Amino acid sequence: MYLSKDLKALRLSELSTLHIRILRSSLTSATQYIAKTLIVTIAVLLPLSSASNAMMHYRVGEPIVGLRDNSAIDIIEGGGYIWLATSRGLSATSDRGTTWITYDSRNGLNANDVSAFAFGDGRLLAATAHNVVVDGQLIPYGDGFNTTIDFGASFDTSKPVQANFASMLAYDVAVVDSIAFAACFAGGLIRSFDSGRTWANIFADSLDSIDLINLTFERRTNLYYSVVADTFSTDTLQVWAGSAAGIHRYMYIDPSIKLAGMRTYDLAYDSTAVWFAVDGGLSRGITIDGGVSYRFQSWNKKRGVNADFFTAVDAVPGMVVAGGWDASDDQAQGFSISNDGGQSWISSSPAQAVGGGHFINEIAIADQVVFAACSYGGLIRTIDYGDTWLNMRLTDDTSSVKPYNRFYSLYIDRLDGDSLALWAGTDSGIVLFSFDDAAGTPVSKRYIPFADTDSTGGHVEAVFVWLDSDSVKTVWAATHPVETAKGISRVLKSTDYGTTWTLPLQEETAYDIGVWKNTLFITTENGILYSDDGETFQFIDGSVSFAIDSIFRRMESAGDILWMASQQLAIRTKNVAIWLSEPVNTDPLKFDRHTVFDTTDGLTGNFVTALGLQYDNGRKTVWAATQKTEEGENGVTVSENSGADWIVTLPDVIAWNFAFDGGDAYVAASGGVYERPDGESGFARLSFTESERRFVSDDAEFYAVRVIGDSLWVGSSDGIAVRPLDSDTSSIFREFRNVASKEGGEPYASPVPASSSHGLGFVRFHYYLPTTDYVTIKVYDFAMNLVKTVADNVVREPRETSDQDDEDRWDLRNDNGDLVAAGVYIFMIELASGDKQWGKLMVLP
Repeated sequence: MYLSKDLKALRLSELSTLHIRILRSSLTSATQYIAKTLIVTIAVLLPLSSASNAMMHYRVGEPIVGLRDNSAIDIIEGGGYIWLATSRGLSATSDRGTTWITYDSRNGLNANDVSAFAFGDGRLLAATAHNVVVDGQLIPYGDGFNTTIDFGASFDTSKPVQANFASMLAYDVAVVDSIAFAACFAGGLIRSFDSGRTWANIFADSLDSIDLINLTFERRTNLYYSVVADTFSTDTLQVWAGSAAGIHRYMYIDPSIKLAGMRTYDLAYDSTAVWFAVDGGLSRGITIDGGVSYRFQSWNKKRGVNADFFTAVDAVPGMVVAGGWDASDDQAQGFSISNDGGQSWISSSPAQAVGGGHFINEIAIADQVVFAACSYGGLIRTIDYGDTWLNMRLTDDTSSVKPYNRFYSLYIDRLDGDSLALWAGTDSGIVLFSFDDAAGTPVSKRYIPFADTDSTGGHVEAVFVWLDSDSVKTVWAATHPVETAKGISRVLKSTDYGTTWTLPLQEETAYDIGVWKNTLFITTENGILYSDDGETFQFIDGSVSFAIDSIFRRMESAGDILWMASQQLAIRTKNVAIWLSEPVNTDPLKFDRHTVFDTTDGLTGNFVTALGLQYDNGRKTVWAATQKTEEGENGVTVSENSGADWIVTLPDVIAWNFAFDGGDAYVAASGGVYERPDGESGFARLSFTESERRFVSDDAEFYAVRVIGDSLWVGSSDGIAVRPLDSDTSSIFREFRNVASKEGGEPYASPVPASSSHGLGFVRFHYYLPTTDYVTIKVYDFAMNLVKTVADNVVREPRETSDQDDEDRWDLRNDNGDLVAAGVYIFMIELASGDKQWGKLMVLP
């Protein structure tokens, strides 16, 4: 699987005042305002279950030449290009910044502002947005997603409601193969299985679902800003998502390593592993902690066995046999057999165990001989590992019309030496076969008939022989009526090996009988019966004790652990008083496990604005940019054990992005880019300098950082920079309006308006020079009083692109070093010839 990106950072300078308030202080008033805005402005809102509008396709013209923005919130590599996500579109370079192309709303995107993007599965997926003033507040509006598979030659766009309304926009995107995840602020965490065409929410719980559907926005667990897809484990996908209430970890476990289904039809124990015949396949469970937890391996038709549904299983050391079923056609599927613990399987399809009416009810193995009760297919046996199967009958009459030729239950009673007795339940009682050895001809046959009466049923659902602590053998049978009008379900007991029977219980519909730790257990329609003496029983009500309202079908003693199988859940116990369940998610669209980490677990703050995953030498480190809400602090928090412990590595830092090069880590933050070399605990702050006068300002905020090849790429509020990993010299890219004489040669300042308290805190002057010249730059107030001499007769050279040098800066201070007042200012550019050019700019508080 291809992990497209580590994370994406927020662009603080582009956020509305609403989101700045969220980042800097409390989320409460902000979420209330969002809810008010949505309720007031929306007339008709599509239900969240309606995942997306129809995908629209656009064929676009030629890309725009040049870089169009001086900042990037994220940087990725894909398709031979390095891509920038900017507020003016998608920009890309294939030659390390020598040339650039850009896509925006004029040539393919559905909006200019790219709020998040990722590359994976041959696709570039970009989320876009725009700003709208609502009640005097600047509110970001999502514009959905744009996808290209031909690197900008054409775009598809989709607009799911979660990313297409007020404050509903994606701030981060992660891609694994064709699966995409997007962290949407007011839209929650969403996922697409079709490369961004349609989307649906991932809700941590039902309360999050209700909160979003009702547009109440009261649950911070529903407000997402960051997401990464963790493929460190080959059989489990973990999705880490940062919200306003901490870090969510969603785990999607591969079906091959979890229980194959909830509805368990049979259980078997081979002295090492428990085997489960379930409605989703065949599973093996092994515990290494005394039954507290189990590790599973599962099989279905895609993974080597002959069915996706199994009704019976038995296992002994070195051999497991399971009976398959096709529930859609009500057809038996024969057997899957393994002699190596499931590493390989053979399929055996005897006519007696294939087709309608041949349901494989129970399998019993003795000395590598396999017996199977196959309903109307009869009782069959194989002595050659499934190559051939032969029927075993009471008489020579082969007709399944005879009720004693229809078999449903089996029990092997070991006698002296190799001798054994096979008890087989039919539709009219029990047939008892005796063997000197399991592979030989029965030395005797005995028929113990039952009939449907007003006291018992004739169908034997289960049969069991209990050798109690006093070495007394008791035969137990669970009978059901073949015709309900004539008989009833009962549990029968015989102390004379089946000659006479008594009724130890009132009317009871039982399905299995067994012993564990010298206690008799009976599974029933509503719960579990157990008795130490076979006379007095206690009852465990399934609906009360386990919240299971279904049949308890089978039981299996697995050493110190007793397993019970129901139609809803498999449960286990070590002491009867405490039971553990084995829930399993059988919905491939739903996560298997969910955990939230917050300040109580060690995060500096609960507002998680960025996440990163570092894989190095078989180790994984989770990085989180954690900021305070009403409590906590800003900082960077890491975990090296998947969230079990969190360590603060950069306290009091507002971080926006992470990048990694093996064991080296880089953090893009408001205070700069920090590097932590492999094996070290401390960080160093990096600088990005191209020349004496061309550098990224120390006042800049860094939003994006990415290691691509042998270089570190960063996006800041003061330009794009690329720096070789083994060098201190950077290349810096900025976009400014061309001031060549053919466009009039008029100088200008940027950014305008400028502010000493917001943004960079300075402006640059741009002017045209045809040749090298001496330049003087002065700033005046509106009354033409000199405020500051920025450059005094200094040598300046023209740039190769005919765009003037962009490093003549004014820090918004006068010649005395004091910040100037807000207002309009005039600047003059004077050359050695005496030629002067004038311009003006605005300064805000």
